[in-house]
Amino acid sequence: MLDWEGHAVVGFERGDLALDFLRTQTVDFVLMDWNTPGIRGVQFLEGLEEVCLPLFRPRVGVLSGDPEGRIAVRDYGAEFFFMKPFTPIDVVENLKLSA
Repeated sequence: MLDWEGHAVVGFERGDLALDFLRTQTVDFVLMDWNTPGIRGVQFLEGLEEVCLPLFRPRVGVLSGDPEGRIAVRDYGAEFFFMKPFTPIDVVENLKLSA
């Protein structure tokens, strides 16, 4: 659905691989699962602060079935949190509002 909306999408099965990518590439937005394999949500967001200069830090949205993921918004500057289940349209619409 993000492709249909004109976004270039790069996907990773593990959060640590996404952080490696972000060491050399800039992106506008990160859409992450709170319990991504390879690295937990808090670790990913802390790592994001280390690999991205503040001016180039992407906006972040968090998806999870775990209500603990809400701390991403409260404590780590994520723009939004969606509790599973959610619809892809919910995510796309939220991206439009936060642009």
